[in-house]
Amino acid sequence: MTRFTLSIVAQLRKYRGIVAAGATLALLAVAPLWSSDASGQTPTAQSIANFFGIAITPTAQVIVGGKGLLLVSTDGGHTWKWKTLHERDGGPTMQDLDLLSIRFAPNGRTGWIGGENGIIFYTADGGHTWQPRNAPFSDQNIFRVVPLEGQKACTVGTDGTLLSTSDAGVHWNSHRFDQYIDLNDVTFVGNEGWAVGAYRTILHTANGGATWQLQHGGNRKVLDEESYFAVAFVDPQHGWVTGLAGEIVYTSDGGRTWQQYPGGGGTRPSIFAAAASGPSLWLGGKRGSLLERAEDKHWREVKISFDDITDIAFSGKVGIAVGLGGPSSELWIMVRHGSR
Repeated sequence: MTRFTLSIVAQLRKYRGIVAAGATLALLAVAPLWSSDASGQTPTAQSIANFFGIAITPTAQVIVGGKGLLLVSTDGGHTWKWKTLHERDGGPTMQDLDLLSIRFAPNGRTGWIGGENGIIFYTADGGHTWQPRNAPFSDQNIFRVVPLEGQKACTVGTDGTLLSTSDAGVHWNSHRFDQYIDLNDVTFVGNEGWAVGAYRTILHTANGGATWQLQHGGNRKVLDEESYFAVAFVDPQHGWVTGLAGEIVYTSDGGRTWQQYPGGGGTRPSIFAAAASGPSLWLGGKRGSLLERAEDKHWREVKISFDDITDIAFSGKVGIAVGLGGPSSELWIMVRHGSR
């Protein structure tokens, strides 16, 4: 089971803009002009049914999705090349496993993809080629793999899966959280990292994922505890964790303490994705809601027309959000104009 089960088809929509703290943010949906891969196959609505992750490198934009789907654009998202990463022999119709996330190092060359049943792929050439680096727990879904320094990386997934590698995934060290709670996201600032998941769980590491300590939640006996889905830091001290029913907690001391942000409890949509863009924080969630916490610390909501947003990525003034929701859904490119 993946975290999201709806479908998406990219579709052209109208340009729309908003004004945010003195800078104009344009939200532009793009209809990809599909080109085929080396096999000569053309994607169909069914073959691009699920978008789960987005990453932006200095030279490309990359989306991953259902049944091994990999979409690559090198022209700012105007056209996309469709590929399939194979977890076994055969064509795209033989690939059963979803790719759930993608992340690149700042240099844009080292990247990781995580997916169902322990699928992990690694690239050292900016995504031109991908090598399988499967996790030792083949029955667990990998919800996030993040690159660290050099050939190091850290993963999180179902049933408390916490893995780290120092040799580009040839070998993995397991630090499985003993409560066997699903962990949905992980982020790092230097060697310090935070992993979040079910039962309002927040874990912290100060040594690049070698050891982890519980900071918040993590009690399976509390049946009404909700899940946290995303974590993002705008700087080493200020971080945000988001979850069901619009719940947001934040820290201003590097995670030593966490406080509940006002609202939530049904007043905000559930939030599945978070990304920092300079001093701003962007959140994406249920029913196509985008929330921006701007530099002036005010929240602004942008309602876009597709259903649930699954991931957001920013690079400088350009960001991309991908989402789910059926044949009326689309991929959005966010372009910021102005000083911020």
